Amino acid sequence: MESFKYKIAKYIIVAMTIMQLALSQIHIAAITKVFVLEVGFFLFLYIIFGLLITFNLMSKNNESSKFLFQTTGSIFIAVATGGYFMYLMYSDYKSNSLVELDQIQLSLILVGVGIGTYVLSWFYMLIQEFRGE
Repeated sequence: MESFKYKIAKYIIVAMTIMQLALSQIHIAAITKVFVLEVGFFLFLYIIFGLLITFNLMSKNNESSKFLFQTTGSIFIAVATGGYFMYLMYSDYKSNSLVELDQIQLSLILVGVGIGTYVLSWFYMLIQEFRGE
C-alpha cells in the first residue's frame, strides 16, 4: 500500500512530466536558435523518458523490485539526457556569438527544474520504499 507521502512524490513527477510536454514549444523555440544538430534529439529523449516515468508510476504493478528498477533507470536516463541537452545548449551559447542567453535561458531553467524535481522526488520515493511506508 502506498503512503500519502509516496503518492505526493509520484504525482509531483507526473505533473513535472506533463508540464515539460506542455511547454515543449519553449524548448523548440530555443533549439532553433542553436547550431548543434543533436540538441533536438536529446530534448526528444528527455521528454519521452519523462513520459515513460509517468507510465511506470501509473501502472498497477508498482510493488515489485522490477518496478523500482524500471523507474530508477528511466529517471536516470531522463536526467542524463536532460543534462546533456542543457550542456549542448550552454556550450553552443558560449562558443557562438549569434546565440544570446535570453533566447535559451527559459528552456535551460525549465529543464533544470525538471531534472531537480525528478532527482528529489526519486530520492524521496526511494526513502519511502526502503522504510516500507
